[in-house]
Amino acid sequence: MVVVLMGVSGTGETIGKALAAELGWAFVEADDFHPAANIEKMRGEIALNDADRGSGSEGHYMDPGLLQSQFKALERPKDAIQIDITPTPEVIAIEIRRRLEV
Repeated sequence: MVVVLMGVSGTGETIGKALAAELGWAFVEADDFHPAANIEKMRGEIALNDADRGSGSEGHYMDPGLLQSQFKALERPKDAIQIDITPTPEVIAIEIRRRLEV
């Protein structure tokens, strides 16, 4: 099973580490796959641009004016779960485990 966690800055990592510890699984942070220079920019809260992401991503990002129409077109995944993030990471990890039945 692969679990992908997303949320506001730091949420996926914080909850992901707690969930990995709860399940005895490995945790992989997507940002770690960036070159060191990009990681330093992100630590400094500097947004990455196309040049930072490499030539394969040139023009990858859509016009921000299209964002609302894209949200309207999205369908919620049938097997996604949404979790309240107000409890502690450990409590959230237990709730995710319960809901995933693992």
